[in-house]
Amino acid sequence: MKRSEIERQLKNDLAASAPSDFASVLARCEREKPVSVLVTEPVLAGGNVGETAHDHRHGGKLRALAVSFAAILFIVLSLVWIFRSGSVGGVKGKPAPFSNGYFVLDINPSVELSYDKNGKITEAAALNDDGEVLLYGTELVGKAYTQATGILFERCLELGYFSAAREDNAILASATSNDGGRDEKMTEQIKTLFSEKFSAYKLRGVVITGVSNPELETEAQKHGVDAQKYALIQSYLALGGALAESEYASITIRELYAKISEKEAAIKEAEKLALEAQKLVLQGELLEGLSEAVEDVLDGLTEYIDRDFGGGAFRPADEHKKHYYESKIEEIAEYAEEIGDARTAEDCGRIVEKIFRSLDGLQKGEPDQTFRILIESAKISIQTLFVSFEEVNKALNNKKATAEEIEAARKDKFDRDVFEEDEDWEDWQEKHEEDFSSSWYDYKNRWQQARERDLDD
Repeated sequence: MKRSEIERQLKNDLAASAPSDFASVLARCEREKPVSVLVTEPVLAGGNVGETAHDHRHGGKLRALAVSFAAILFIVLSLVWIFRSGSVGGVKGKPAPFSNGYFVLDINPSVELSYDKNGKITEAAALNDDGEVLLYGTELVGKAYTQATGILFERCLELGYFSAAREDNAILASATSNDGGRDEKMTEQIKTLFSEKFSAYKLRGVVITGVSNPELETEAQKHGVDAQKYALIQSYLALGGALAESEYASITIRELYAKISEKEAAIKEAEKLALEAQKLVLQGELLEGLSEAVEDVLDGLTEYIDRDFGGGAFRPADEHKKHYYESKIEEIAEYAEEIGDARTAEDCGRIVEKIFRSLDGLQKGEPDQTFRILIESAKISIQTLFVSFEEVNKALNNKKATAEEIEAARKDKFDRDVFEEDEDWEDWQEKHEEDFSSSWYDYKNRWQQARERDLDD
């Protein structure tokens, strides 16, 4: 907008809100102006030659009035301009509480939420796999940061990231303005919001706004960075990342989380490929084990038949029993062949169950103890192979699971429970904050291991 257009708009706004009465005031002054009298009087200091004292007094009043009105007009126009342009910020003239920036919430899910100067969320991004699960199905953009953090807290409860059954509920919250400096006001606001949520739900939980670890801080100071940043750098390096020491100070927390996430994704993909290969190997071993088990049973059955049905003097009942054994062996052999065509663990499991039923049929009522032991040994061999196959398949499924699948699994596992006993939750938070600040990354590692167990159950 051009300057002339801005000025015109400001005048129109002023006229609409406070119409000027300057013209009528000036008209009244003109009507009351006295007739000039040619009387010689001394010229007052600062006056013009020929100006009488009377004229000077009245002219001075008019000039003072004009100057005062001009000053008021300038102030009003300035205020209108400030409020219209947003220089004071906010909606409806409220002061802007924040500068544009972003905050990171690190639980084990890690997410980043960008916000504008009014505290509205402009973008929500996951920084790791669990972060994708936490954000799945949420609509945070456009919401106030207070509402967005409330939604995320509820999600953490729903998905078991916070639980009343644990005493290590914790979150790291850190806000950064877009110019790179720490947004202290937003950081404190987020800390207050989550602390109040923990108390309201009677959860033993702690909100920390930075890592405070003496060992980390000593090393961090050598590079001119804080402990949290240095720990993230070490996490990235431990994953196989490369970062020159000269970059330690310049790289941002946001960039470090992105690099860590990228490395973790690459490692996860490599693990998936390795598990796929292991699954194929185990499936082959399972088939081979089944074949061996069938052979063992067949050898035992042959020995049994040769011993008990030898000499060709079969009675009808013996002949029937012989045919029964042979049919079961043939049945198991067919099932063993089906294993090679199985495409899923569920298909493989169904076939193994059929094999067990056939072996149970052979075992049932069998008087020969050696033969019974042989069948039991075959079952143990098959079961051991199948359990190994199941474990690898489960791990592979966890690696391949989508955010939606993980969300469903966690919802099935966790309940939203709260403590009922009376306790000063804020006092508990304050007492444990220092402990969590000093052991945050150890806590994160333990949490990651617990997550694997959660999904395996």
